[in-house]
Amino acid sequence: MYTYSSFEIAGSFALLRPILYTILAVSIFLFIFIVVPKFKATIQSTFLVMIVSLLNILVAGLVMFFSAIVADELNLDGDSVGMILFMSIFAISALNMLLYLMRNRSKQKKQTTRFNVWIMQK
Repeated sequence: MYTYSSFEIAGSFALLRPILYTILAVSIFLFIFIVVPKFKATIQSTFLVMIVSLLNILVAGLVMFFSAIVADELNLDGDSVGMILFMSIFAISALNMLLYLMRNRSKQKKQTTRFNVWIMQK
């Protein structure tokens, strides 16, 4: 019925799944950069981590929203795999933000303590 057979998988609209897989890969790579100490020095900005994580959540949510609209117009079912991908993107992106903030907070406390000791000695 459609020009491409990949629009529909088992009665569900699945054309936008690759976008969600790509966003999930970006979220996982960001998680690896945050967790692995070797790569920790490459991420310099809290702003960068927050913007990338929030954009991942926003774009994945928009993809799910538009996927639902198209599935409704084509009289297809919703995509349960896409919803699971969205929930995993949301969880990993939220975890990325929390981990980065927690690591920076502990680093900032250590630097403040060292500075206070240095001030007290003078």
